[in-house]
Parts: sequence; C-alpha cells; structure tokens
Amino acid sequence: MLNILLNAHSVTFSEHPVTDFTCRESHKFDITSTSTAFAPNFITDGAFNMLHYCIALLNKAWSLPQSELSDFLNYQCKQINEPFCWLNKFEKLISLNEDLLEQFKPKTRITKLYTLLHSKREKVQADRSYSKNEGAQVVKEPETQFDFKNVQSELAKLASFTDKCIYLIDRKTEYLQTDHVFIRKTAKPFDVLCDLEMEKLETQNQLIKQVDSKNHATKMPSKNDKVQINGNLNVLVDAFYQMLYEYPVNGKPFISCPQSKIVDIIVNNFLDKDNREISESTVRTILSEGKSEKRPKHDKRIIINA
Repeated sequence: MLNILLNAHSVTFSEHPVTDFTCRESHKFDITSTSTAFAPNFITDGAFNMLHYCIALLNKAWSLPQSELSDFLNYQCKQINEPFCWLNKFEKLISLNEDLLEQFKPKTRITKLYTLLHSKREKVQADRSYSKNEGAQVVKEPETQFDFKNVQSELAKLASFTDKCIYLIDRKTEYLQTDHVFIRKTAKPFDVLCDLEMEKLETQNQLIKQVDSKNHATKMPSKNDKVQINGNLNVLVDAFYQMLYEYPVNGKPFISCPQSKIVDIIVNNFLDKDNREISESTVRTILSEGKSEKRPKHDKRIIINA
C-alpha cells in the first residue's frame, strides 16, 4: 500500500501530531514513520515533511479495522488545538486521493470515513459552542479557531508564495463554511483579513519579480564587455555546432548543454565583425541541423579535433 501512496497528493495541515518511535513507544493510533523510509520525526532538510505526514496518515487510516476508525479520529482530535480544521484537512486529503484509495479494499472505507468525519465535525462544533455559566447557557468562543494571529504564525512557516496563498484560501473557505455564531467577532471579518493578506502577498511577489528582473538586466553584459569577432559569424557558430553534434568524447557531446544555452552564450558575449549585436534567430538558424547551407564550407571551417 505504501508504494502506491507515494504518488499521493498532499494537503497542508496547520497541526500535524506525530510520534518519533525512536524516542518513545507509540500508541496504535499514533502517526509514525514505522515501516517507511521517512525520518522518524518527519523532518527533511530542516523542515516538516507534509507529504510524508499525509502518506503516513492515510496509511494508518487504511491499516486500522473499520470498527476503530471513530476511536482513531477521537484520538487525533484530542492532540490538537483546532480539531475542526484538522478534520476538514483530512477530508480534503481523502478527496484528493480517492482514485488511489479506491484500489484498496474494502471500498466502503472511504464512505465510512466521510460519514465519521462529518459526525465528528458536528460534535466538535456542538462541544465548543455552548458552556454552562452559573446555570445560564452562553456562547463559548474558541481561543484559536479563526484567530488571524495564528494564521500569520503559520504563514511564517511556509516558504513559497503559492503555499501561502493556498493556506489562506483553505482557511477562508473553512471560515465561510462554519456557523458564524461560534466565531469571535473582530474589527474586520476573518475572510476580509485573509483577502487583505493575499493582496499583500501578491504585491510583495510582484515587487520581488520586478527586482529580480532588474537584477537580471543589470547582470547582462554591456556592448563594451562583449568580444568582437573579425570574421563571419557562421564560422564561430559552426565551431559550437561541431562541439555539440560532430565530435563526441567517450560517447558524449564535447559540450553537454541545450542548444538554447549556446545561443545565449554567443549573443551575450560576442559582437559581429561590424561591431553590431548578434541576432538570436540568426544563431539558432546556423545551429539547426537541417540548415547545413548556413554553415561555412569545409575549407572555411575551424576544425575541432576532439
């Protein structure tokens, strides 16, 4: 089963309780890397490996008897601050991987889990919605659910622009799907705060792209930095053509790189015999295997002897 699950899609869980089986004995409902090649603490290159967690979570849910799935969900929810969010993420994880999971018997396990997840979510909402206060029924607001400070803390742990946007969209969707009687009122609604954060990220991303573009332009060689050739351009390009296609060394090309990189090297580092910039399209044409007439005659070539 694990071999098939290696192709699974992952979901970003804001909470992901795991047990390092090398440090302590694990409970049968714990998520561990036992029987896998994953790190015992699920850390890869200094960061928590979300894909490995998702695979281990699915593997655990499909290895337990169906009669224990309800206890498994209860056990997981007791370990986290926001069980409602975790349950939503688990449901999404199953949904994204239904095609893989349907290969395992019995197929009714998926339906069973969906039913248990729905029931558990309702119970979580009911448990947190009201509490008795001196005999009166009052609204009990969750301390962490839809607290934007927690969202910002989780965003700080994500490296890429895409991952941050996906996380914000997921949280906003969870907020809009939740009965708002359970949600602490703030100066701005939670979904508006998510939208504002995404606008900020988009602006920052555009600025980073602009700076990178300017830096790239700055690094491009100026005309004064380029080398002028005093002969025909096709002779220079043909020398590179020979090294790419005609003179292998130990079964490999003399130069191992894409043709496009050779074009960049010539255009960015040389000027033609009239001290003019060299055209990319001209170089690409000379390098084309089907354009031998554009390359010099044999007696005009610089012969490369590998």
